[in-house]
Amino acid sequence: MVESHRWIWAWFGDSELAETTPVPDTHWMDDPDWDRVTHTRLMGCNSGLLHDNLLDLTHESFLHTSTIGDDAVFENGVTIEVEDNIVSVDRFMPGCYPSPLFAKVTNAEVVDRWHTTEFQLPSVHVIHAGVVEPGGRREDGYRFEVLNAITPAKQGQAWYFYAFCRNFEVGNEEMNEVLTESQGTVLDEDAWALEHQ
Repeated sequence: MVESHRWIWAWFGDSELAETTPVPDTHWMDDPDWDRVTHTRLMGCNSGLLHDNLLDLTHESFLHTSTIGDDAVFENGVTIEVEDNIVSVDRFMPGCYPSPLFAKVTNAEVVDRWHTTEFQLPSVHVIHAGVVEPGGRREDGYRFEVLNAITPAKQGQAWYFYAFCRNFEVGNEEMNEVLTESQGTVLDEDAWALEHQ
């Protein structure tokens, strides 16, 4: 068992393999230049459905229209790469209207948006996401690191550990409340969709 960046990691496999298996990078959880909101939820679906949901974020355009969803997600394709035990799915959405949540936190009218999901087998997804003024550099934008850890609980149930980290409005409790509520809505919508499959 290892504690790293406010997360506890347990290895239930061969103990010799544990020494060579890196703990996923979640340093945004205790980086003073970032803030975060977290959720923990027991989902009424198997862990495979959660993985599918996080690898294909196209559903944002249809399921999450009041928060993170917009037409740009559906309208722009993805690039997929596989390296070692990491599957990366990158989507770049240039010159789009920001989703309702991004419009609220940035006050921007047009943005370049991106999200790259890195699935670190067997159970962690890190979504590097954000918005920036059109033509701007990602590192200069409003950035989000969305941490998703999934643990099977029993047949038809999985624990979902979730953190939404950001590089702006650090220490702003009102922003924490906005993001806690909006991300709670996203998780409620995902739970409804996944539990009805």
